[in-house]
Amino acid sequence: MAHLFRGKFTNYLRCVNVEDVSTRDEDFYDLQMPVKGCKDLYASLDEYVKEETLEGENQYQSERFGKQDAKKGVAFKSLPPVLELHLRRFEYDFTTDAMAKVCRSAATFSPSLRACVWRMPSAWRCSALATGQRALRVSNDA
Repeated sequence: MAHLFRGKFTNYLRCVNVEDVSTRDEDFYDLQMPVKGCKDLYASLDEYVKEETLEGENQYQSERFGKQDAKKGVAFKSLPPVLELHLRRFEYDFTTDAMAKVCRSAATFSPSLRACVWRMPSAWRCSALATGQRALRVSNDA
């Protein structure tokens, strides 16, 4: 079954001001997709791969250069024939000490995905293309 559901992505940290990059490849069998503030699946995928800036108190500790401003992100290397997406429609609310629904409906998240590409920025390009007869399964945490 692994050949149907296993994909691979790269987690990366790239320093902004010095030449230092850290990468780690990981296998995945499903993706936990954000839905809060996302109008559709494409926006959710964009949010999933959006780079985070590490700066100030949250700087990256480079082994070679010490504390550095950096960009942190994820890029897909390969997608499985069946891509399973879990829509994160709930999040923890610290004020009520309970889970709260952030999305009333998954209706805007179409069950089909024709072709999509997500890339690492600049010279650290890494992409995956889902086309043809690949399947997409979307699960709700309802």
